Formats: sequence, C-alpha cells, structure tokens
Amino acid sequence: MKVPNPPLIEEQDISEGCNRIIKNAIICWNYLYLSHKLARIKEPEQKEKLLSAVASHSVICWEHTNMLGEYDFSDNKLKDSAGNTLSKIVI
Repeated sequence: MKVPNPPLIEEQDISEGCNRIIKNAIICWNYLYLSHKLARIKEPEQKEKLLSAVASHSVICWEHTNMLGEYDFSDNKLKDSAGNTLSKIVI
C-alpha cells in the first residue's frame, strides 16, 4: 500500500513547479526579445555582433527580472510592450 506524500512534500513540489514555469517564461521572453531585436537590425555588422554575443552567452538569465515584484496579468497589461508578434519575429 502506497502512503500518500505528506503535505510538506506536495507544497514543495508545487513551489518547484511554479519556479520552473517562471524561469521558462523568462527564458522564452529573452528569446522573443532577442529575435525581435535581431529582426529590426539593418546593418550587417551590427547583426553579426548581436549574433556573436548570443552565440557566446546564455539566454538563461533572469537578473533583469524582479522576482519579488507584483505582476498584473489583466487583458490590458498583457499587450506586448516590445511589439513582439510571430509575424515580425519569423525571418
């Protein structure tokens, strides 16, 4: 007979799952932001400089995100402030 997980372990699992979702959302945002920025660059040498920087660094970072902040996910606030749309990003 399997004994159910104690509530503490279940809460830790939920917390870790939330943590993973937040980190993945930030990484996704980083990719979208860089793709949008790359699509807007016109000069080949600037584009090559950005591609080189992306290739030699990691987009797995979230220092620019306030993890203790208060977030508003209302319809009005969910409009993309960076102007990212799939049609603009696909090159």
